[in-house]
This record gives sequence, C-alpha cells and structure tokens, in this order.
Amino acid sequence: MSGPFLPEEDGQPAEEPVTTPWTFRIVVVLAVLYLGWRLIDGVIWLIGRF
Repeated sequence: MSGPFLPEEDGQPAEEPVTTPWTFRIVVVLAVLYLGWRLIDGVIWLIGRF
C-alpha cells in the first residue's frame, strides 16, 4: 500500500525534519526575558507594599 501521506516501506522518513526559524527562537527568548523581568518587578512591588 502506498500513498502520498503514508511512510516509505523502509521506515525512513521521506523528508528531513522541519526546524524552527531563528526569528521564532529570538521571539521566544525575548518573551521569556520580559516575563521574567515582570515577575521580579511584581515580587519587588509586593515586598514594598508590606
């Protein structure tokens, strides 16, 4: 049985795995840094209230 959506008979993938673009990785890193800073800022704000 063969078709465009079925794997090849030898069990090897038909194409190379898709990698994420470097720009997406930069966006993820910047989002983590921003949210980390907001967490630290929120903790400092909470400590300052008491």
